[in-house]
Amino acid sequence: MRGLIVFCFLLFTNVAIAQKNVIKARAIYLPFQTEIYSFGLGYERFIGNKTSIQVLYNYKGGTFGFDAPATYVKGFVPEVRYYFGKKEDFRKKCFIAGFIELYKQKEYTGMQEPSFNAYLTETNGNLTSLGVLIGKNMAIGNHFMLDVYRV
Repeated sequence: MRGLIVFCFLLFTNVAIAQKNVIKARAIYLPFQTEIYSFGLGYERFIGNKTSIQVLYNYKGGTFGFDAPATYVKGFVPEVRYYFGKKEDFRKKCFIAGFIELYKQKEYTGMQEPSFNAYLTETNGNLTSLGVLIGKNMAIGNHFMLDVYRV
């Protein structure tokens, strides 16, 4: 319960932007044909004028149809960013980033309808992947910002 209170406090207060620290939150929900969601909480620390490190805890999942498996993934995403541009505010700069995703995955398959022969199978696994982002930060007011990027 205490973790939930801290999480809500971070979501509904201003983003903490000090000279070298940024707290980030992510919430995505796509209720289309397949229901997909992602929630994350992260911390970015500048280690130079143009370089920062970031770690994001992410929880995502989805149900991909009646006969398809339900998948739930949680884990950490460490990232190193390099910001381009002159000495303007980092909330308006472009960046390139390298990251590694370290996830634990649970997948539930089986019959969704209750019947005499109903069954449910749980599969556990680890996921690891590397990637590169190219993006831009966009300032929203004095205390909020939005990361827009392409994987």
